Order: sequence, then C-alpha cells, then structure tokens
Amino acid sequence: MSVHCLSHARSRELHDLSVLEVRRALYDDLKPREQIVAGRLLGTRVAWMSTYQPLLSADEFTKFFFLMKNLAPYLLLLIVDPAKNGSHRRDRSPTIGCKNLKLVLYGDDDAVPLF
Repeated sequence: MSVHCLSHARSRELHDLSVLEVRRALYDDLKPREQIVAGRLLGTRVAWMSTYQPLLSADEFTKFFFLMKNLAPYLLLLIVDPAKNGSHRRDRSPTIGCKNLKLVLYGDDDAVPLF
C-alpha cells in the first residue's frame, strides 16, 4: 500500500521522525518527569534503551527515554550526522555513538524551523 507514492516503510520513518521532533520541541515546556532508571527497563519492550545509558547522564537518559518512547529503535540509525553527507545508508552495520544520541536529544545546531 502506498499513499502519495510513499511506501509503508518510508511513511513510518517520516512519522517517527516527525513525532521525535515534536517531542523535542515540547519537552522543556511540559511538566518535569521523574528520573528513569535503566535497570527498571529490563524485561520491557523498551529494554533496548538501557544499552545507551552508559553514554548519557541521568537527566539525558530520562529525556532520551521520553523522546524515544514508543518509537522504533531504528530511528537512531535515521538520525544522520550532517558531517557524513547522507552516507548513513551505505554502512550495513553502523555504530550508534554519542553523536547520534546527542542529535536525538538536542537536534542539529544548524537546523532551521519550517514555520
């Protein structure tokens, strides 16, 4: 099934990226949240997030959790470092590091709002 010549996979990618951007824009305006402990995520469907806890501070991990909650883990691969010039799809097993996580948490510094 396709709508506006987009495949299901590509429309899902665009949806997840849009939701992430909206959550990032609204995160500081919403009520404060309690700290998320990575160990308590084990055994849940978001246990994959606990892998990245050592790379983030406690506040950053909490923000990461709420930004990525109910979004697909592959979204970390779609967040492209602008320095790579879009070469993220050439690598069959890319590594996810601090740079990817910082782009998820804070966005790109050179990004310009559409509206």
